[in-house]
Amino acid sequence: LPPDAVKVTKNRVKYVVDSRSLEEAVRRLESRWQSPEGAARDGDGGQPAVGITERVVSEVIDSLDRNAKSRAFDGYSVEWDDTNNNLETLITLAMPSKGDSNTDADTKDKASAAGGAHDHATDTKDLPKGVAGHGTPAAALAWNCQGNLLAVGYGRMDIEGTDMEPSSVAVWNLSRVINIEKPVDVLETPSSVLSVSFHPIHPAFLAAGTFTGELLVWDLSITSENMDKSVSVTKGAGVHREGITQIDWVFWDKLKDHVCVTCSSDGRVVLWRASKKEGVWPLVYFEIKAVTAAATAMSLAHSSVRAKESLIGLTCMGCQRVAAEGVFYLGSEAGGVVKCFLQFTKIYRTVDGTKGFGKDAFLSPKFAEAAEDIPKIERSPITFSFQPHGGPVHALSCSPLQRALFLSCGA
Repeated sequence: LPPDAVKVTKNRVKYVVDSRSLEEAVRRLESRWQSPEGAARDGDGGQPAVGITERVVSEVIDSLDRNAKSRAFDGYSVEWDDTNNNLETLITLAMPSKGDSNTDADTKDKASAAGGAHDHATDTKDLPKGVAGHGTPAAALAWNCQGNLLAVGYGRMDIEGTDMEPSSVAVWNLSRVINIEKPVDVLETPSSVLSVSFHPIHPAFLAAGTFTGELLVWDLSITSENMDKSVSVTKGAGVHREGITQIDWVFWDKLKDHVCVTCSSDGRVVLWRASKKEGVWPLVYFEIKAVTAAATAMSLAHSSVRAKESLIGLTCMGCQRVAAEGVFYLGSEAGGVVKCFLQFTKIYRTVDGTKGFGKDAFLSPKFAEAAEDIPKIERSPITFSFQPHGGPVHALSCSPLQRALFLSCGA
C-alpha cells in the first residue's frame, strides 16, 4: 500500500484506504508477480496469486466501502495500553410501578441534589392504567436489527389458572437515553408477556406473545400521539390456545419476505404472514407430538405423553440463519430438544389447495378472517431429536456462523 495509506498517532494506527488506492496496490503486486524477478522470488511464476487477487479484489473493495459507511464503532475509543478485566454496570433500565408513592418523591430528591431539573423524571401518574413496572418481573427482551431499540416484556411467573391482569412492553432507545426510568414507548398488553421479537429487517416492527396465547404487533415508527401503534392481527381457530413462549422470523424465498414463527405451550407451531399495510394473519399450523419422533431421546423425554399421543408443551425455539432456510429447533417442557424443518413447498401447496384459501391467502388476511380454521400441516416438521435435558428447556440459540452448532439450556 502507498505510504500515505497508514497514519500513526498516539497509541493508534489508522488505515486510510479507498478503492482507488487498493486497486493501485493490487496492480503493483500483479506486475511484481508477473515479472521474471518476482517469479524467481515467488517460485511459482506468480500466476496462482494473480488469480486469487482477481477473484477477491472486488469483494475487498465492497467490504471497505461498507466499513467506511458503517457507524458500528462511532464513539468507541481504543485503549491499547489499558487492560481492564473488571466488569461494571453501565446503565440499569427500570420502569416504576403504578401507584408507587415513593418513586416520585425519591426522583425529585435525587434531581434536586444533583442540581438538575425535574423535567426528565418519570411521574408514575403518567403511566397507562395497569402498566407493569417494578412489581412485575421482566420476562423477555429483544434488540432491533439496528441495535438502538431494546424491548422488555413484563410478565408474572407465578400464574395459576387464567391471567386477567394487564401488563406491558417497554421500549428504550439506547442511542438517546434521557431518563433511564422513562421508556420511549410503553405498550399495554391484556395479560403477561412471555416473549418479544423485532422484525429482522424492519427495526420498528415489534411482536409480543402473551400468556393467553395472543400475538400482538406494533409499528413503532408511528410517532404521532393520536395514532394507535398497534398492527391488526387476525385471530383464527388454528392459532394458540395457551401462552406464546417464543417468536422468531424465517425468510421464505418464494415470498421474498420473512414469515413469523411462533411456538406455544399448547404444542402448536404457527406460521404468520406479516405486512405493515395488511397486518398480521396466520397461514398454517403444526402440531408437535412425541409419536412423530423415532429417536430414543425423544421417547425418553416424553414417555409420559407418548402413549397418549398428546401434544408436547413447547418452551423455546431457535431458527438457523446460516444457509439453512426453514431449519429450526424446539425445546419442550419435558426436556426434549428436536430439530425441525419448515417444508415451504408443502406449506404453499396446502394453503393453495385448501378450500376458501388459495394463493391470494399469502397476500391478504381476509381469507384467514373468513375461514373457520386455518390449514393444518399433517406431516410432522420433526427431522431429528437430541439427547434430552432432565427438566424443562429454557432457551435455545443457534450459532450465527456455524450451521451445525446450537446451544440449549434447561433446569
